[in-house]
Amino acid sequence: MGKTNPTYRDRLNAWEDDWQSFRQALRAPRREYFDELLVMANELSMAAGYQNTADFATPLLVSVCVRQQEEIAALQARLDDVDTTPEVADA
Repeated sequence: MGKTNPTYRDRLNAWEDDWQSFRQALRAPRREYFDELLVMANELSMAAGYQNTADFATPLLVSVCVRQQEEIAALQARLDDVDTTPEVADA
C-alpha cells in the first residue's frame, strides 16, 4: 500500500468521487446523512487501512458500523441518565 498500491484513504476518496452523482440525486437532509457516513468512514480509515484487503467495501461498511455503534452507546448512556420515574404528587 502506498507507492505501488493505492492507500485506503486514496481508495475512499476515489469511491467518494464515483458516488457524487448518487449524492447529488439525494435531497438535502439525506445528502447530509450520506456525508456523515463518509466522515465516519474517514475517522476509522487507519484501522481499515491496516486490514489491507482487496475488498474495499467491507472495511468501509465495518468502519461505519463501528462509529454508529459508538453513537448508539452514547445515546443509550444519555437515556440511562434520564430519570424516567414518574413523580408522585403529594396527597
